[in-house]
Amino acid sequence: MERVSGERRRHRRYPIRLPATYKTKGIRGAAQTIDLSARGVRIESDTALPVGTSVEIAVEWPVLLDGRTRLKLVYAGRVARAKSRTIALAGYRPEFRLAGRTVEAIERERLGLTAPVEVFTRVADR
Repeated sequence: MERVSGERRRHRRYPIRLPATYKTKGIRGAAQTIDLSARGVRIESDTALPVGTSVEIAVEWPVLLDGRTRLKLVYAGRVARAKSRTIALAGYRPEFRLAGRTVEAIERERLGLTAPVEVFTRVADR
C-alpha cells in the first residue's frame, strides 16, 4: 500500500468544503464535505448514519461544465466510519453528473421564454 503524507492511504485526501446531499433507504439529507479523495468522501451531515449503511452522496461542484452547466460529483458506497454526524464513505470511484439547468436555461426562464426543465444525467451519457 502506498503511503500518502505519512498515512496508510491509497488516495490523497483533499480538504474542501462544498455543499452536498445524501440519500439512503428513503432518507435524504443535507451535508457539507470535509475532504474528498478518488475513492471516498468525508462529510458532516444533518443526521448520524450507522457504519455499514449504503449511501449515495452528491457534491455540488463549484465549476460549470463548458461554463454553462452545473455538475455534481456523486459517490456511492458504504459508511466506513462514523462519529456523531461526521461520516466517512468508502466506495466506488465517483462520477460527475449533470445537475440542473444550464445558465442559459435559467436566464430564458427568468425572461419568461421557456418553462423550467431539470436535468440529472451522467456526463458520460452526453
